[in-house]
Amino acid sequence: DISLVEAKKLFLHETAIIFDARPNDDYEKGHIRGSRSLPWNEVDQRFMEATEDISNDTPIITYCDGETCELSHHLANFLLDMGFTNVRILVNGWTKWQNADLPIDKEDTY
Repeated sequence: DISLVEAKKLFLHETAIIFDARPNDDYEKGHIRGSRSLPWNEVDQRFMEATEDISNDTPIITYCDGETCELSHHLANFLLDMGFTNVRILVNGWTKWQNADLPIDKEDTY
């Protein structure tokens, strides 16, 4: 796991790749600014494209939403199995990030 404080530091220094493990519909409604959508339910189809520009030792943070959400854990374990060596999980990441008033991108609602 990674703390919100540490995740924020990596985000501000642009040293980590952040993956949103939630379904694409949830990502489209709102996500951590600059994060990449890699939905757990589509990981087999989207893995290569989502990670082709990342070296194996790049810091990676995965997140989903909710204390009991396991999507970010599944994605983190998958990335480790695929050879990435620096993968951390921001538990309840979407809610924590929003509650801390950190940068997000959100679907415009009119």
